[in-house]
Amino acid sequence: MNPASETGGSPAKLPRALAQAALEAAGSVVFVTDASGAIIWVNAAFGRVTGWSPEEAIGQNPRILQSGLHDKHYYAGLWSEIRAGRSFSARMVNRARNGDLCVVAQTVTPLPVGNPNPTHYVAFQEDVSAEVEHARELEYLAFTDPLTGLGNRRALLERLDESWRRREPIALLLMDMDDFKGINDRFGHAQGDLALRKMGDVLREAVGGPAAFRLGGDEFVLLMIGDAGSDAGQAEDCAWRIREDVSSRGIEFLGHPLSVSVGVALAPRDGRDSSTLLRSADLALGSAKLARSGVAAYSPALGRAAMRELALRQDLEMAVPRGQMSLAHQPVRALTTGRIVSVQAMGCWRHPRHGTVSQEEFLPFAEQTGQTVVVGEWVLREAIRWHVKNYGGSGVRLAVHVAADQLHDPLFPARLGRLLLAEGMNADLLDIEISGSRRIEERGAGDALGAIRRLGAGVVVDDFASGVAQLGHLADFPVTALKLNRSVVREKLRSRHYRQLLRGVITLAHSAGIRVIGEGVESPEDVEALRSIGCDEGQGYYLGQPGAELAVEAAAG
Repeated sequence: MNPASETGGSPAKLPRALAQAALEAAGSVVFVTDASGAIIWVNAAFGRVTGWSPEEAIGQNPRILQSGLHDKHYYAGLWSEIRAGRSFSARMVNRARNGDLCVVAQTVTPLPVGNPNPTHYVAFQEDVSAEVEHARELEYLAFTDPLTGLGNRRALLERLDESWRRREPIALLLMDMDDFKGINDRFGHAQGDLALRKMGDVLREAVGGPAAFRLGGDEFVLLMIGDAGSDAGQAEDCAWRIREDVSSRGIEFLGHPLSVSVGVALAPRDGRDSSTLLRSADLALGSAKLARSGVAAYSPALGRAAMRELALRQDLEMAVPRGQMSLAHQPVRALTTGRIVSVQAMGCWRHPRHGTVSQEEFLPFAEQTGQTVVVGEWVLREAIRWHVKNYGGSGVRLAVHVAADQLHDPLFPARLGRLLLAEGMNADLLDIEISGSRRIEERGAGDALGAIRRLGAGVVVDDFASGVAQLGHLADFPVTALKLNRSVVREKLRSRHYRQLLRGVITLAHSAGIRVIGEGVESPEDVEALRSIGCDEGQGYYLGQPGAELAVEAAAG
């Protein structure tokens, strides 16, 4: 009998109790999680296959089943699908409670089905290990990246161990894809996977599968062993060929140019164990990305720079308590008269082992280690005190850089007001300098800037790139001055067309009551070029080097 015949044409529905009994009796593993991923129900097969009893599994995350053979990219793709209300099906390797590996065909379905805001997820897992040559398949999966078919991190480390035992020369090329996050964000994880597979194809063809590895995400390694591994020039040539191959294939990738950066390290010269060799290659890769050179080889200087950076990161926390901070000052001059109209105060760290560390160098460390507030507040307080003592009543302004973390603190404007009052400084002589309009928006600092302007202090945007679109964006903020970045003064002003464009931008800024300051002024020609386009003020070595207090006082006189 057709079950729909007694229900007016609608399919018959199993009673809830019968449906649960059917799932309980199923031979495949079935479990249900809530929206956060916590297991709330398992069937009997779950316990038999995984070794976890229902009492132990309830409340746990399914990661208790993870084998460690799938990277974060795999799970990111899974969550991306199911959180959007779509089912996800794939073969994966689970690890039972006793450590045994099991290949399963898994389907995860969000509930309610088709709802873009699921409240639960149900997973069905069927053991398919018997469908493959058991030991061979598990061995393959243990040493192979499932997305690209290249060796994985475990395979790389075993291959390196073998080379160490044989005392073979090694060239290790560590590479990652440039702007891979952008590919994922613009085109989705499926296209990101396609880009990774293309990268795998390039490496496989370059040296053969056994010498190419994917470590996870967009990070790859290529090994050159033996005679080829002892030749630094040959290793760098190989890196450049890979870059060219990747770029040429990128033309076909949705119009998005694929590119990679490569760091090269040689053993035993740059490391005598796997960890050190990989770290050396990573430092070289970081150098290549920072310089945008594409390829860089490890050098002892990179190692020394890394040790210096590590020491600075660790020691910065105690720089203020130990009295290691001081101030440096640089004058800002009116371009029409040459007179000092402002002084920029900058932090200067007197490190006991590494000597003088400029604000430009230590500020990124401060931002990364959460020290910007402590260091920034010290610089601001001491700069105001120094300015009142040396320039009180002169009309010369004071400019102080303030980090985004400080502006993000809702109490910062009030503290600034109390500080100005306590030190007896007029707020209208203070310029608060911030780094770029994007950081203002990202850190939600608009309210703080408004409060600073209501105090009477100015707001100066540093490192301005001179774009008209940037200028329009800044109309949303209470900006009183812009600082053109050094590249504008040093390079772009050489172009007549660019000078005409910049003259128009400065005219727009003036119409909004915004002063324009040029940074990086290093010659009389720079002064004349800035003056010719209407720039108001200039700062740079030609107009006065950053230095001690007395040097600036003498310049003011």
